[in-house]
Amino acid sequence: MPLERVQLGLIAAIAATCIVSIFAAQVLLTLAALVFLARLVSGRTRIQRLALDGPILAFSVWTLLSASFSHDPLTSHESAKKLVLFALLYVALDSLAAERDRERVLDAALLGGLVLGAGSLIQYYFLGFDTLTNRPRSFLGHYMTASGLSMAVLVLAAARLVFRREAVM
Repeated sequence: MPLERVQLGLIAAIAATCIVSIFAAQVLLTLAALVFLARLVSGRTRIQRLALDGPILAFSVWTLLSASFSHDPLTSHESAKKLVLFALLYVALDSLAAERDRERVLDAALLGGLVLGAGSLIQYYFLGFDTLTNRPRSFLGHYMTASGLSMAVLVLAAARLVFRREAVM
């Protein structure tokens, strides 16, 4: 299997799992970044140039400098490791160049949203997690994150229905 397909599969898996498990999405993002790095080293791809390159670089340098001069540099640098998430932008640009690939990732995000919605209903109606004092011990315990991702999936589903290209039979 070519590395391009592996990278696309990892991006699709991130889209599906970040809705359900933040840890799984982090592991898959790391694997996708490693595959992208292998493709860069082997010369199969190159980093796409964006208008955002300058601001991203400036923000990263500023963050690392401010972390270095803070009153607790170790803690500040620990927080600054989130800058690695900017790699997701470049991995996604490389993976989602073809429309067919974008559709596959959107399908994965919708599938993840379906799983999240089903899990929410099961935990609310059948397991009794229906108050703030009785919260689920999973990703759904982060109500603001889970509700934000559910809203994003609903908007994605509505946009796909409204802006569908082929005729519905």
